[in-house]
This record gives sequence, structure tokens and C-alpha cells, in this order.
Amino acid sequence: MVFGTVSLIYFALCWPLSLYAGYLERRFATGMTRKVETSLVMSAV
Repeated sequence: MVFGTVSLIYFALCWPLSLYAGYLERRFATGMTRKVETSLVMSAV
């Protein structure tokens, strides 16, 4: 019973966090590539 409750709380906390982390990672990755592209263009100019 205790284990079930703990796992339920853990799941309720970590599942949205992992989704949010994935979203942030994707957003950060696209932002980083964009920054690298612009810096490459700036250095070429």
C-alpha cells in the first residue's frame, strides 16, 4: 500500500517533469543550433 502510494506520487511528479525536460531540451537544442549558425555567419562576414 505504501509502495503503491509512493510510486503514484513519484509517477505524478516525474512524468510531467520528464515531458517538460524533453520540451526544454528540444527548445534549447534548436536555440543553440540557431546561435551557432548565426555566429558562423558572423565570423564568415
